[in-house]
Amino acid sequence: MLEYRHTGIRFGIQTYRNTVIQEIRSWHRGIQNAGLPTSECLNACITVFQFSNCIFEGHMRFIWIVFLLVCVNCCFAQYDPATIRSDFATTKQRDGLKKMLYQRTIGNTFTQDLDSNTEYQYQSAFWAVSQFMVYNDTVKQGFSKLLAAYGDALAIETRRSFLEAIYTVHPPFFLGEMKRISNIETQPKLWAMIQLWLLKAEPARAAQIRNTIHQYALSYPGNPIMAALEEYVEPSQANRPPLQELFSYQQTHGMKVIYSFQNANRDLPGIAVIQQADGSFARDEKGKLIMIPQLARAASNLPYFLTNGNTPQGIYTISGTGVSNNNFIGPTPNLQLALPNETYWSQFFHSPTDTSDILDAYKSLLPASWENYRPMQESFRAGKIGR
Repeated sequence: MLEYRHTGIRFGIQTYRNTVIQEIRSWHRGIQNAGLPTSECLNACITVFQFSNCIFEGHMRFIWIVFLLVCVNCCFAQYDPATIRSDFATTKQRDGLKKMLYQRTIGNTFTQDLDSNTEYQYQSAFWAVSQFMVYNDTVKQGFSKLLAAYGDALAIETRRSFLEAIYTVHPPFFLGEMKRISNIETQPKLWAMIQLWLLKAEPARAAQIRNTIHQYALSYPGNPIMAALEEYVEPSQANRPPLQELFSYQQTHGMKVIYSFQNANRDLPGIAVIQQADGSFARDEKGKLIMIPQLARAASNLPYFLTNGNTPQGIYTISGTGVSNNNFIGPTPNLQLALPNETYWSQFFHSPTDTSDILDAYKSLLPASWENYRPMQESFRAGKIGR
């Protein structure tokens, strides 16, 4: 997931900061009381979106819209959720989509032989498997055909889309074949995906797989994916720095910030809260902290450093707002975000910044206690990798 911190958050009173944290923890306990597993809820992921010169609008009854209407240099009228409608979401359209996916995109494709004429169709079918988590006999047949032909003769994107799909639905039936292709795959990103599948399939062999990863990484010094993979399979035991220090670090620029708190288990929902430029937090008309439910899970549930993986922790910049034209999302308002390395640095920082050492410039957005907290650098590494 992401974590963004801006420069400067003036918070004023220590007890007020503690109150906000207690309200967030109260939300956390509410999930626990509902019987959902929430181990390490706040220790897992924190996302802070930074932006400047923003105007906040919204009310409690539009709690999810509050998050979407915060933007850079913009002021928007209230957006009525009742106006958000898409024919694509009707029962008729959904049934039609399901029929197309099962019969044409997946069914017709996987009954064909895999060759240069059908390889692109296989990529599309694997995308459908990943996004809609489809696994049946037809998908099993498609996986078998791909594994039988696995090698450099297949395009990298074909192999990557297959590995994403098989990781998403994760049938243990293919353990032997996945071990076999682990020995012939030479592309670091794809090899990493295979190791992650094996780690998921055989947790009892975690130590052995970690050692295999370490030995492989030695052949790719400086490779950002290998470095991220090693860190992922053997994470640091460093404690998360105090949230109070993060909240109180807005004195330099006094920008509005959106913090997104996510569970390490991305199957569980997280929340977003908005901190005003003066350090106070957005509240409803009754004085209750506005906490916006969020999901930050990719369909694949792959780690943050891989294509279509989960949202990285760290800092993002907001450049504006938009309305989605993706039928699978619907015509909903959204914030336009950018990772570090995805946009010009002047746009990322929203102000003149010394970028001679860009990682130091990135870390300067954080209080001293957070600067070297590695999870907060995931967005920086993901942007550098390009995912």
